[in-house]
Amino acid sequence: MEVLQQEDNQFRYKLMNVFFQYIKNALFILLIGYEGIKLLNIDHDCQLSEITYISTLYHGGIILLLFNIVSACYILYQKHFVRIEYFITYGLNILVFVCMLLFSLQQMIQGRCSIGQLSVKYYIILSIITQLDVLLIMMFKHEFSNRQTNICSNTAVVILLLTTRIDNDCAVNAISLEIQLISANILTLLFFTVLNVAINLFPKLREQLTNAFKFVCVLVLCFLILNYLLIVYFVQSGDIKENQECMPLDFITRTYCFLAPVNLIGMIPILASFKFETIDEEEDVPQQVEIVSPSRGLPIQNSPSPFQQSKLSMNNNTTPYKIIVNNNNQLSPDELFFVGKQQQQQQQQQQQQQ
Repeated sequence: MEVLQQEDNQFRYKLMNVFFQYIKNALFILLIGYEGIKLLNIDHDCQLSEITYISTLYHGGIILLLFNIVSACYILYQKHFVRIEYFITYGLNILVFVCMLLFSLQQMIQGRCSIGQLSVKYYIILSIITQLDVLLIMMFKHEFSNRQTNICSNTAVVILLLTTRIDNDCAVNAISLEIQLISANILTLLFFTVLNVAINLFPKLREQLTNAFKFVCVLVLCFLILNYLLIVYFVQSGDIKENQECMPLDFITRTYCFLAPVNLIGMIPILASFKFETIDEEEDVPQQVEIVSPSRGLPIQNSPSPFQQSKLSMNNNTTPYKIIVNNNNQLSPDELFFVGKQQQQQQQQQQQQQ
């Protein structure tokens, strides 16, 4: 029963992580649409279809956010896994992703305004990353996938900066800001990924590597918070020129100010998992004691303890059982006394038979 309970808990943790990824993605879409609508007043080259697309991101993000929150509360509240409801929710998220992906590709081909193109790229990158994270959660163990999918790096910003032409004359510190965003997120992803893989490849060093992971978590969080405050200061200072050529840098930095806190909040499941993993490791330490019947030579399932079995065999004058103790330090002195007495009786019977 305990094994089944642990498996059920692991499965529930996976479900929570899946819904957490979809909720984060909905927040990202909502914030991208919100910031895109604000910047449409500056970019006057957008077509009606592109304005509709950005508005769809905003209102669709709100609907997806509410849908996934309600679905998560309903499914996780049930005592048993409701398979049909879960796959309906998962299927609807996939359907929305496919429909919006086709809509985005159409806008990428036909669109011409910079805000619309950046919104399309942002949505495609973020949604593909979310779907890959969900697959990783389903395929791997909860501890590994939980740490890997909730890393606080924003890979979408890195890809967007590397695939978008940015005019360095838009701001005094444009080049340093771009390098800062790319390096901070790439280094964060590399540090956490290497440690996470090492924890799973070297189980003997699990405790030391987990402590290193916690230490890196604290350092990276402090570094990213400082980096985030510098970017917020840069955006609020108004150093970026408000023209068509500077629109990509303005859009990326403004959206990053909204998306970075969501990524930092995403570290909460990782920090919470450390406590639960420690408890699970303490509960998983078994008492390696087996009772073997001499007639069959097989372990007896759900049998009494060695102490109780020894008393039963002496009181009832029944055929004693052979007791195999793999860890004598886990037995009390009384149990050790009866185990030793039982072994002496077995030796005497063997001598009499000879």
